[in-house]
Amino acid sequence: MNLYFRSFLSLTLAAGGISLVVPEPNDNGNSVDVTIRNSNSHRFLKKKSSKGKFKSKQTKKAKSKNNLQEKYKAISTVNASGESTYTVTFDDGFTGGWGINGFIEIEETGGNKGGHLPFAVNAIFFLDIRIPSILFDKTPFSGNYFSAGVVQLSIDFMVHYIEFRGKAVSRDLFLVLKQQSLGGNGEVYLNGGPLPKPKTGWHTMTFDVPLQDDMPPGWAGLGDATYGDVLREVDDVTFTTAEPGLAYGNHDWGVSIDNISITVGGDLKL
Repeated sequence: MNLYFRSFLSLTLAAGGISLVVPEPNDNGNSVDVTIRNSNSHRFLKKKSSKGKFKSKQTKKAKSKNNLQEKYKAISTVNASGESTYTVTFDDGFTGGWGINGFIEIEETGGNKGGHLPFAVNAIFFLDIRIPSILFDKTPFSGNYFSAGVVQLSIDFMVHYIEFRGKAVSRDLFLVLKQQSLGGNGEVYLNGGPLPKPKTGWHTMTFDVPLQDDMPPGWAGLGDATYGDVLREVDDVTFTTAEPGLAYGNHDWGVSIDNISITVGGDLKL
């Protein structure tokens, strides 16, 4: 079996009580097989513990998948206007490379149809949903958004709880696009509004991406690259609860994500 993970790194985050075994990827992006251990992590069941958190159950590891680019091609759909949408549904063990703070363990049922990616960890500053850089250029989320005619990105969220110092809180979700290779570093971001309220089921959060050189209304940026510069070579996409440039304290998180998608109307080369 050809793996893009050749060896395993062991990382212990003592402050969060997290123990991870994270495979080290090579550069062919052919398959995924990940083992994760987390002392604070728990899966979501209807029966709660005495602290009000969901008790855990064992889930199946993400299955190995061959050829990331071919898998993305296989999940694309085309609408009547000729726009193509690539949606990672987390079905059949396919993550498309996406993970939450490095966690990529799939729950095969309970999603917004089919599988989903759950995340239940205490003492973490913020959510960071992204594809590792070594895989990113093999996905439709990378590259020149002008030539691809990118229209929007979206993600489905279900919130079980978000707590700060034992109290329920609300946090906004940001879409961050980064460019780090065209003569300067820069990132642009858009606040998509607050995450859904706990226990209200699945909600889709959509981010429209205007194709222009000047900074669009509602967007902001950091670094020396312009909005147009970033969109001409996007080499990182992150959905995060951390507004760039700000610091955050430890939170307890119980969330699930599903159906991460990008819609394009131009020439998308995979």
